[in-house]
Amino acid sequence: MTAQLDITSPTIRRLHNSIKEKQEIEVKLLTGDEIKGKVKWVDTQCLCVGEPGESPDTIIWHHAIAFVKC
Repeated sequence: MTAQLDITSPTIRRLHNSIKEKQEIEVKLLTGDEIKGKVKWVDTQCLCVGEPGESPDTIIWHHAIAFVKC
């Protein structure tokens, strides 16, 4: 059975609103690194952060995230 994204979760709803509103976020990783950009997509294991027209995008595993500022 494949894990499904819980779209009723407040966290997932907030990330989806960030995508819809094209809002910049800041992701702090457990390593202390910070990544800023716009959420392009989110799934059950990762989220993708990047800037339109710039590459590469950054794919971040959920278990590597300390917190997200929206």
